[in-house]
Amino acid sequence: MNKRLLLLLVFTLSCLCVSGQKSLAIRGTRVTENKIYLNLDRRKIETFQNPNNEAGKERWNGSAHFAINSRTCNIFVKWLNPLHYTLSWSDSIYVDENDAAVKAYFDNLKNLFVSNEKNIASEKKESLSAVRASGLAAPVPGQITYPPDGFNSVELTILYLHLRTASLSAPEIAAIDALTTKITVLDELNSQNITRDIASISGKLFGVESASDMNIAIPESKKSISEIVKLVITPTQNSIESIPTELAKINLADKLTERYLKNEITQFIKQATVSLAAKKNLVDKFDPIFKLISNSLKIPGDVPIRTPSLYLVGSEEHLIARTEYYEGRIIELEDGKEIQTSLTLIENEFDSTAVQLKEKQKTNLGKLIFKKYDPIAVFLSVGGFWSNTKLAGFGVDDNLKITEEEIIKDTFVSAAFLNFSFGPSRYMSPLVQFGVDPTKKRPFLLLGSGLSIPVARIAFSIGGVWTWQATLQKLRAGDIVKSTTNLEQDIAYRFSGKPRGWYFGIQFDF
Repeated sequence: MNKRLLLLLVFTLSCLCVSGQKSLAIRGTRVTENKIYLNLDRRKIETFQNPNNEAGKERWNGSAHFAINSRTCNIFVKWLNPLHYTLSWSDSIYVDENDAAVKAYFDNLKNLFVSNEKNIASEKKESLSAVRASGLAAPVPGQITYPPDGFNSVELTILYLHLRTASLSAPEIAAIDALTTKITVLDELNSQNITRDIASISGKLFGVESASDMNIAIPESKKSISEIVKLVITPTQNSIESIPTELAKINLADKLTERYLKNEITQFIKQATVSLAAKKNLVDKFDPIFKLISNSLKIPGDVPIRTPSLYLVGSEEHLIARTEYYEGRIIELEDGKEIQTSLTLIENEFDSTAVQLKEKQKTNLGKLIFKKYDPIAVFLSVGGFWSNTKLAGFGVDDNLKITEEEIIKDTFVSAAFLNFSFGPSRYMSPLVQFGVDPTKKRPFLLLGSGLSIPVARIAFSIGGVWTWQATLQKLRAGDIVKSTTNLEQDIAYRFSGKPRGWYFGIQFDF
């Protein structure tokens, strides 16, 4: 009996563990077209399926369950500025709804901006009044030339103050003037402060709130970046590359002055090269920014907006996005598994001085749970049944003659059931079930049907009882045996294909 009780305990615990999943009570919203639309409203999840009925959104607090027809489901999310917000999807996979969750395997995008950049706006400059106060007056005919308003670079100003007082021949002045022409161009380019322009472009992109507005902002921003490259970056690079050729032509009689001039110009080129690299670094930031934004607008959904229209960028016409919903991700299910994805909203803040994003806040939005749609719900339950069974039995009388008798059992017994429920109703669903009574040495097997009431977590069923039937191998009823041992050794138990009775079952807490 102890073994039988242990077997019943194992069956019972198995049923209770699985019933904790409440798979019958929660079937999920059926996804008929294998795509859903998701909107974040005040950090709450809203979903709908009909692209022409956005007003019919359902709000989910905590979790939303979906049953999909195929192995995949496309999730289209109402557009969020990827510079301002990041949606993090963290998945857990469950096997057959009965096993514990396994390791979470999806990781998301973090915000884009990376390292701190140097603020090139802090380059050393000297105002016109300071240059004039230093004594660099207007050029005198027959002497070296320089910009009428002086140089932006303090080092160049000091150099030319020295050259004005040096004794130079006409050929030497001509060579220096040719160099000065190129230096003046580089000095002016090097003084261009693009940090404010970069910060302005970044700030505008960061502040865009709709896909339609972003479709306008992207080409405008790309045009602004192209202008910076065209008017500042490329000319500066060309100017830096051209100066060493002219510098090599300088050959002064006063070698000390020549060495001083070449050293200062070389240092100026190095400083301009560093400044150019910082500007390039700022400009290069926009390649991943534009890619990130483009990816967010890459695959549009089919939820229409009311007033699509044209806008102009230069002479080119562009069509504003016809939707605000874009593909966020694709759910892919393996056979016999379900996916639970947790959504986290990461909000960033923008540092316009350093031109970078910093994580400001994280909000847990809830969970979306996806499983394959099946009209049949499978669940285990624990319960009991009343049965009326007739079993053949063998014994011996006082003369050791074999007797055959029919044993009738009418008892209530505990059992574990495997149920197949049809229909999604929470109040009443038909079911077919298999059952087993593990308390007996040769357990009863049950097959029946009935009704479940999922909301009350109770079910009722009726059906037939099958079990193993005792039969004689060599002996027959009426034979005389020497002892009861001879009878016991001759009895064999074979499973009977005919039901031995009927049962009425009740299941609970599934």
